[in-house]
Amino acid sequence: PSIGSEITHFIILADHTRYNSDANSIDDAFHIPLWVLQPGVNIEPKRHKFVASQLDLLPTMFDLLGFPDQFASIGNSLFRER
Repeated sequence: PSIGSEITHFIILADHTRYNSDANSIDDAFHIPLWVLQPGVNIEPKRHKFVASQLDLLPTMFDLLGFPDQFASIGNSLFRER
């Protein structure tokens, strides 16, 4: 996709609910689902083995949009190798 083209992405993100969780580990307790949908495009589902957070959303969205310029961000794109 090119910058300026009309692309709609849906980012669906849940928040953690540690206080109501019966999880046996911290990894399970703080696991939150994230769906990235773009109508008409098949984005391959992934389950990452590394820890990510909401801070990683901005660089991930910039990668989805094909944003070519540098930008400041605390997080890292989920589409890039760690």
